[in-house]
Amino acid sequence: MHLAILMTNTDESAFADAHPRDGAKFTDMIRSVRPDWTTEVFAVKDGIFPGDLARFDGVMITGSPASVNDGDAWTARLLDLIRVMVAEGVPIFGACYGHQAVAKALGGSVGANAGGFVHGLNRNDGRFHLPRRAFSPGRRRPRSPAWPSEQRSTPHSTTPRCHATSSLP
Repeated sequence: MHLAILMTNTDESAFADAHPRDGAKFTDMIRSVRPDWTTEVFAVKDGIFPGDLARFDGVMITGSPASVNDGDAWTARLLDLIRVMVAEGVPIFGACYGHQAVAKALGGSVGANAGGFVHGLNRNDGRFHLPRRAFSPGRRRPRSPAWPSEQRSTPHSTTPRCHATSSLP
């Protein structure tokens, strides 16, 4: 497998400079469980995008303190690329900003979390293609790690490739 990692993290602080970049972190994460897989990192936040999607078996879109609603040129280009990937059937994984970009590219909306900035485990009210028993009475709702202040995603997709969408109250 050969994966494209689309790095969206705009954090250029001294703290960020003292730690590995998201491209390296995602590559290390993949190689820790699939050492034979390869990755190629594209700093889309700097306008560097993959040219030929056919070279990749899938795409990962990283997180970022940026907002998909900021109106940046690179974000608009990323949203266009996501729509192309969906149309071509390219598997996509989005983390944080990445999943918000997928939701927005497919016609959903992303807005501010009513509770403001959050960190930790949060109740997840989602629409998942899981067996009904997973959400049967008496079971707790799934909780997921959260960090950003923008977390409300409203899906609007008719594609069968969109398997899970979620929003936090």
